[in-house]
Amino acid sequence: MGAKIPRPIKLEVIKKWLQGNSRDQIAREVGIGAGTVTGIINECRQKDLEFDLLREVAVKLKNQGVEIGSFAPLVRLREILEEKEWLLNIKREGEEIELIEKLESLIISMEVFCFKQGLSVKAFFDQVREIYWAAEKYETSLDLFPDYIKQLESNANMLIEEIRQLKQEKQHALNNRQITANLLEEFQMSRPLFEKNQELKLELEQVKDEKDGYKIDLYHERLWKRKEQEIMWSILERELDKANKELGSGRDRYYYTQLLNPPKLKAMVMDVYNHPSKYIEVIRKMMECYDSYYKEQETMI
Repeated sequence: MGAKIPRPIKLEVIKKWLQGNSRDQIAREVGIGAGTVTGIINECRQKDLEFDLLREVAVKLKNQGVEIGSFAPLVRLREILEEKEWLLNIKREGEEIELIEKLESLIISMEVFCFKQGLSVKAFFDQVREIYWAAEKYETSLDLFPDYIKQLESNANMLIEEIRQLKQEKQHALNNRQITANLLEEFQMSRPLFEKNQELKLELEQVKDEKDGYKIDLYHERLWKRKEQEIMWSILERELDKANKELGSGRDRYYYTQLLNPPKLKAMVMDVYNHPSKYIEVIRKMMECYDSYYKEQETMI
């Protein structure tokens, strides 16, 4: 008893047999004996009574230049129709023909529609798929999707109208203020100059504040100088009285009090200071008194 033939070899033999190859050719290509090929074919005939019929169809198609593999999508389509129970009771007389005719009518109608719309069939299916995805994205069913699109269109039109009204209101506001787009553009162009002017205004205000501060400081300084002058030219009342008594001895009291006062004394001193040549004798006597007094003071020290 020989070894069991592996399944991959059986499938390869069946595939090549259905493609119309001879036993000897299959044996050479697969690398097995011709008797083994015959045994595999006989086993398939026992399991499928239409096995030879399938090979005959495959051979005829091959002779006409048609590959059996091109029928795979049709087989898959039939399986899908059976899953959807669209082929139930298909054996009833005329029903299969009626279904096929409906499918053909659908395909032809779709082709005509695509032709009129200037679309390829692929583009049509792509659009259908996009519609389906859009319906899923916006969580609505396909039967309600057209109404949903209309609602979106209505909302979009309302927004467009609102935008138009806002633009009109904006232009109206600009016209009321006699502002045009050109003026706004000019303002934007001159904005650096405007900002520089604002900076200069701030600097000017700061300078004015500093100037006012200097004025106040100058006023205070002058005030203090005036006070210092007043203090410097002030004279003790007892000294003034003593001088007036000496100057006005032998005269009545009212008279000698008017002989010398601080303003008069200051005027006299300033005149001596400014015109010493007029008072040579007076200055000589003053110097003698001054030197004598301060020498006496130094001797006491």
